[in-house]
Amino acid sequence: MRARTVCRVCAAALIAMCIIAVSLAGSGLMRSRTAEAADGGYAAPVISLSQPFSDNGMATEMTMDYGDTVDVPEVIATYNGERIEGYVTVEYLGSGGWTEIGLPEDRKIVLGNVEGEDYNRTAMYVFTFGAEADGKRTEAVYTVYVGLQLYFTATGELHTFVGEETDTPTCLGQYYYLDGTRMRFVPFELTREIIFTPTGGEPRIVSDTDVLLPDATGEYTVTYSTPGKIESGGVTYAGAGVSVSRSVAVYSERTDPRSGGDGFYGMGYYVGGTSAIGQGMVASSCDPEIGMKKDGNRYYILFTQTAAQYMYNLKMKVGGKSLGILVAEERTEGAQSLRTFVVSLDETSVQAEIAVNMYIGPMSRDVNFTIALDLANAYPAESFPLLKREEYPAAYVPEISASSAEMYVKTGSVVTVPAATADMGGENCEVTAEVYYDQTLREYTEVTDGTFVAAKEGVYVIVYTASSAAYTTSTGTPSRTEFERLVNVSDDYEQPAPDGGSGAADGGENASAPDDGAGGIGAGMIVCIAVGGALALGAVCAFVFALRRRKK
Repeated sequence: MRARTVCRVCAAALIAMCIIAVSLAGSGLMRSRTAEAADGGYAAPVISLSQPFSDNGMATEMTMDYGDTVDVPEVIATYNGERIEGYVTVEYLGSGGWTEIGLPEDRKIVLGNVEGEDYNRTAMYVFTFGAEADGKRTEAVYTVYVGLQLYFTATGELHTFVGEETDTPTCLGQYYYLDGTRMRFVPFELTREIIFTPTGGEPRIVSDTDVLLPDATGEYTVTYSTPGKIESGGVTYAGAGVSVSRSVAVYSERTDPRSGGDGFYGMGYYVGGTSAIGQGMVASSCDPEIGMKKDGNRYYILFTQTAAQYMYNLKMKVGGKSLGILVAEERTEGAQSLRTFVVSLDETSVQAEIAVNMYIGPMSRDVNFTIALDLANAYPAESFPLLKREEYPAAYVPEISASSAEMYVKTGSVVTVPAATADMGGENCEVTAEVYYDQTLREYTEVTDGTFVAAKEGVYVIVYTASSAAYTTSTGTPSRTEFERLVNVSDDYEQPAPDGGSGAADGGENASAPDDGAGGIGAGMIVCIAVGGALALGAVCAFVFALRRRKK
């Protein structure tokens, strides 16, 4: 099975007389660390943030400008179902190396605004959010490059096959600072180290080369490092080195599951139905690899959202029919939430463009795109544990019709649960609704006569459920669909005027309703997931190129 690294960077490539600061979209450049007690016991603390770290959504490595402001979120930590205290640390890399700075009372960090010679010469910042209980610690780390820029010419993890050449991932880097209003550049050279770890063997250093020609299965790790100091003219600007890595997995052979036997496969996929920028956003908020189990004429795939706390109500359709989907796993890595689905496909849908729809919370709208499995460049896999299941989804499931728009109400309001309908092939399906307080703790809230009391500040979630016996899962359970809608509760919310439409207590919606039009992922998604800035086009193109260049 493919080895995965924690680090994934969506690169930004832009040098045009000066550096244009863009966001590096990474689904997982977060250094998430968990330390468990030797005696086992409860799982480590779970942390989330009071708000997205920045306008880049789930990006955990990003490039910003001197003078930009970071509103540092608060840590929301739980352990054994109870809230615990979290902590935040902020460090910057300057001429003296790494320096920890205090968090201002207003929790605003102006990048580059530090005392002394490091003013507007800081290379990068590291924001660490964490919590600890019973000797178990969870940390999530966000890295912000300011003067130092490191970016790969190909994004994500790559894979190749034994005996086939592939380009070594290339990294470019530069350092700049502001001298008054002028931007000045300090040259430096990156060093590169290539390590190959054969399957079941020990890692070994590979001679530096621009072309990889593997003779065995395993994984290459390509690491680029800055000098220990970045200096010029006797002046030190960055007093410590920084390293970034990219992995290239090597598999034995290319095998198309359509002609191959039953068993497990891995593959990438192509993203369409949206702009080039939208393609990059999908790549950075969803795992770029698909796991598959073939069983006769049935195909079951794993699709993972890596920014799941911002994403709701996943739907996949082929030919207007909703595909069967079951949640296989939900987990948290630091402040990052991952949700993996098992999706059921048949011989037709596995070869088709799959229409994908999901609601993005920070955008207050639905987004649409398509995926097509890269079957021709699949590779055999030993196993995918999440596909070793007792139950697999039904071929098709009911489709619930309801608004995804978030609701906003005042604390203490009596909220009417909005109605929802469900249909499956012309058959009307009954819809039930349950309400929970806190998306993490899932505290059951009683619904009486279609209403509930929003008694506490925070977020309630309405969970609609529809089922149909027309199709069943592998264990004979009627096909089932869930749909979520969020209700934000605040003491500060002002009830709209009577002529302003439906009030909050009556299920009033956010003024930004979902876009039901053609709706590919547009530039508005910048406030949501992974990539910030419309100028990340170069990175997106590199991503698409990396997928398409695999040799036939």
